[in-house]
Amino acid sequence: MALIRALITTILLFLSLVCTAQISKAGDSVFSLLKKQKIEIDRQLSRKSPDLTVYVKIPGRSKLVRVFHEKWPENLEYTYNVLRDKSGRIVLISQSPFSESGDWDITYKQYFDEHGNTLAFERVTGFFNSGCTMDDDAAHEAIVNYYNANFKSIYNSYSLMDSKGKKLVKSKCVFPYNFKNYKIYANLADCLKAYNIPL
Repeated sequence: MALIRALITTILLFLSLVCTAQISKAGDSVFSLLKKQKIEIDRQLSRKSPDLTVYVKIPGRSKLVRVFHEKWPENLEYTYNVLRDKSGRIVLISQSPFSESGDWDITYKQYFDEHGNTLAFERVTGFFNSGCTMDDDAAHEAIVNYYNANFKSIYNSYSLMDSKGKKLVKSKCVFPYNFKNYKIYANLADCLKAYNIPL
């Protein structure tokens, strides 16, 4: 009887390991696909695509104002970029608060799949007065989260470096600005509504 129990336990353990390995491989392939989609969207954004629409939030106004030909209003609180793919589907929305001092900049990017679900979120910051760079150089922090179709985080990455790409030690840096007051939306509809972006 003890031999049969040991055999059953061994078989169950083996099956558990096989299932875990298969789930891990499936997760890796989902992550690879999401990463590929994000890279393609970033490429499109870097090419200054004609499919990019820019809006700004002006103090005292609830409606966003569209920016044409880089003619920016004098006072603004936020800049929003809306990027569409070739079929006209929105694939990215970014939000950048305006820094009056110029001591920091930050961009929150939400990436969307063909169903309007969030596939990735990226927070990119640049700031002075970090205490961990040479010659008062800016520190640059990037956080990227990838999500499956159920909006479950499946992978994330973090980097902190100076303007020359040298890695910085987080514990040696001072973070004088609060960049944690943001929300990650599960889908395009929620993001559009929260940012009050017109279609």
